[in-house]
Amino acid sequence: MDKSPDQINEQIPSSESNHSERGFNTPKLRELQFQNVLSNVDNGIVFLDKEFNVLYINQRCKDIWEYPDGLDYDNITLYELIDASLNEADFTDTELTDVE
Repeated sequence: MDKSPDQINEQIPSSESNHSERGFNTPKLRELQFQNVLSNVDNGIVFLDKEFNVLYINQRCKDIWEYPDGLDYDNITLYELIDASLNEADFTDTELTDVE
């Protein structure tokens, strides 16, 4: 008995289903791939929620803003992040001039 094209397609496993069955398309793997991409970007990236809590910050952002070691990035707001950067900033080389 000949099969219709639709019946044949139903029997051929798609690459997506193969990947899902093997664990290649799991949410955890997608998250790791996403973080890998973001960690290799040459720009500083910060994701915030609607209350300005930091959800994600890549290493490049930490390097650019010279955040101090020991910050708890899992429990910090954008305001605390900015404050930490300002408190660590070294303004001793800044020359102040009189403005007339």
